[in-house]
Amino acid sequence: MRASEVWWLVVLAARVAAQEGDYADYDGRNYATKRSDLPYIRCPVCEQASYTIYEQVNLLPKKKGGSKGPARPSEDKIADILSKTCDPTAEAGEWITRLDIVEESNSLKLLDHKTTGRCRSECRTIVTSCEDLMDKVEDMDEVQVQLWKGIEQKTFTESLCRKWSPACKKRKLAPVGDDREDELFMDVSGEVRAVPTGDSDEASNVAVTAAKKVWNDARNSVLVAWKQVYSQARKTITYKRVRKEAQACVDWYVAIYKRATKKNVEWQYDQLQKQAKKAHRIATNKKKNRGVQITVVVIVLLVVVEIGNTVTTGLMSRLIRIGSIDNTFGTAIFIFGNLVMAVMVGIVAWKPLLQTM
Repeated sequence: MRASEVWWLVVLAARVAAQEGDYADYDGRNYATKRSDLPYIRCPVCEQASYTIYEQVNLLPKKKGGSKGPARPSEDKIADILSKTCDPTAEAGEWITRLDIVEESNSLKLLDHKTTGRCRSECRTIVTSCEDLMDKVEDMDEVQVQLWKGIEQKTFTESLCRKWSPACKKRKLAPVGDDREDELFMDVSGEVRAVPTGDSDEASNVAVTAAKKVWNDARNSVLVAWKQVYSQARKTITYKRVRKEAQACVDWYVAIYKRATKKNVEWQYDQLQKQAKKAHRIATNKKKNRGVQITVVVIVLLVVVEIGNTVTTGLMSRLIRIGSIDNTFGTAIFIFGNLVMAVMVGIVAWKPLLQTM
């Protein structure tokens, strides 16, 4: 028996149980489906069901079937989730009890109260819409296989609601009638919860939506960057290239080891010793160092003369007033002082200069 046939039998059994009162509320009443709401919630129910199915399948433990290939979830577990997605009394169908059908812009939408509620008329309406969705899926085996292979959530929702079923097919709907009676959401404790309204709720919803978009964009950017880095690394860091680089390192160390023999080390030591002796001879040879010594002496003389000129100029500028009658006499003293300074420097440096000759 094919998997799709088994699935149809399970669904049929669930519908029979529903007719016998399994969907009765806490007060023991059986609530009827609001048939007029079905066209408006067909697409939202399909999208919500696809999110729930994908999330529950993604949480299933995965095992490898063999030595090769990725780990996969159990096909039986996936079939069980699909068969109980529209059953609000089962864990796979609990999502239905959290939803409320509310009016918005002359149409209807689903509102998630984030808590389990009592399954009354609107809950039964969502159950019926979910069952109609599953009835119109052409190939349930394909749905199960794609979930088993690990289809992406966005692709799964698009396929379930537009490819495998006509749930989200564009159709023109009349505005919701004014005579529609809304059923307030009631949680399991019997407390009635009103539909959130007001600018603060709208702003909160907009903020949450914007935050989710930013998060999804950031996550997608990171995933794309990681895939690019991983792809580039796989192309660059290959086994052949790593082996080649490792062999090059081994060859380099082997070459160093071969050169590091006693004879080679002694030869290098002798070469360094010869270079050191040659440098010492040059440094201690007066004739060969004559040019260097003369250059050093001349530089020292120039520095001393420059210092003397600077000091003498400073003294003369303070002793002799500009434009005074003693200007000529002061200039003569300045020149004489410089000559005396030069002679003194020559006397001091004459003996070292003669020794270098």
